Amino acid sequence: MIETRKSFCRFCHVFCGVEVDVEDDRVIAVRGDRENAASEGYTCPKGRAEPERIHHPDRILRPRKRDGDRWSELSPDDALDEIGAKLRAIIDEHGPESVAVYVGCGGASTSRATASSALRSRRTSSTSTTPTSRCSSPPTRLHRT
Repeated sequence: MIETRKSFCRFCHVFCGVEVDVEDDRVIAVRGDRENAASEGYTCPKGRAEPERIHHPDRILRPRKRDGDRWSELSPDDALDEIGAKLRAIIDEHGPESVAVYVGCGGASTSRATASSALRSRRTSSTSTTPTSRCSSPPTRLHRT
């Protein structure tokens, strides 16, 4: 049986209100929530395509490292340690302004921004950040679902 849940899109910082159809704990459709006071049913194509992104067979679910032409999985801690060490070497050689972190959206409330902030403070001490949006679509009346 399909259940519709109200939520918000996490693709960018706009956080449009959405209705999510779920069947057997699997997202099968996303559409704008017309009752949401902020977005009034607006959703961008990226938000509406979330089921495809979430369930894509090639979606990478664990850290990977390329070694020549091959990829191998590694633990999240090992991945952070390795990335942090490489960033530390760049900062040591070129200074803290040589590293910028792209967090994907404007707010620190997303998991991506939180992880970037943790990596930065835990491994590098660099304060350079470049917050921006991947969507940048204002909630307008251009597309209603």
